[in-house]
Amino acid sequence: MLTRTIKRGLDKRITQTCRNYQRPIPAGKLPVYDLALEVLAEDKKRVQRELQQLRSDKRERNAVDQKEYEKRIKLLEILEGSNDPEVRYNFENGNVDMSKPYYRYLAEKDFLRGGRKDKLLERLHQMNVVPDVVPPFTPSVELVLDFPKDEQAEGESAVRPVIAGSFVRPGLSFDKPSIDIKIFDGRESLYSLLIVDPDVPDADNEKYTNYLHFLKSNLKLSANTTKEELEKQLESATVGWIPPHPAQGTKYHRYTVLLVEQTNEIQPSDVERHGFDSRKYVESMNGRVVGGHMWRAVHDADSSKVFKEILKINEPIYK
Repeated sequence: MLTRTIKRGLDKRITQTCRNYQRPIPAGKLPVYDLALEVLAEDKKRVQRELQQLRSDKRERNAVDQKEYEKRIKLLEILEGSNDPEVRYNFENGNVDMSKPYYRYLAEKDFLRGGRKDKLLERLHQMNVVPDVVPPFTPSVELVLDFPKDEQAEGESAVRPVIAGSFVRPGLSFDKPSIDIKIFDGRESLYSLLIVDPDVPDADNEKYTNYLHFLKSNLKLSANTTKEELEKQLESATVGWIPPHPAQGTKYHRYTVLLVEQTNEIQPSDVERHGFDSRKYVESMNGRVVGGHMWRAVHDADSSKVFKEILKINEPIYK
């Protein structure tokens, strides 16, 4: 069975070394509990019978009827396991098979109703990532970002995985963040993943401009894609990772991560880091932003190291 580890919540890490499910109350100890399990088991059998009947029905249908037929099957595939005590136990303990529609449903429900989606949108709007970097969008995919633990940080900045909008010291981001992408539908699609800083001063034009820190296009992702498989794909970047480097004299920078669903395979050429326009990039491929994240950083001595050792240029100083 193909399983994925699901990290639920912000600081609770679940591993795949899970105990097998055992009913919490032995049979015969509590008759009402026994009856409840019997009702759930009978309902599951009913759902499975209907599913089998529908799948074996090969008759031709008009467009409207076919849509209703597919909608009913999709619902039954969720109901087949979403109320099963063993499935619920496995999900709570991170032992999840994302090839199963009911596990995908539970994972999506956890993202949507667990507060993480609302918190993400709140931060993206509150800090003007929307609309400075990207137009308003509704996340349908969850991005999980991780950096090494910060022993000096307090509050949200100490939490791992990273809470959207929290501060990450530049010294912890010399390597690109560890990224996990949670997709909740059953399709495999092509995506672009990009990380951009919209807060780079453009002194000549007296405004701020964007700087592209990372881009990987044509990612093949589905709900079954493991974190290890994703990292393997990210190794061959379209535009390689340059660490955050807020310049001296600037305020905090908003490092924005976007996941864009592509309509087909693309061949980006001549992508410029300075002045990168994320809106035009999305529009050029007729893409759709489906996921996002962000963190903030301010200048420190490690920022200066990036200018000197990686970019090999004199660090600008703004007043």
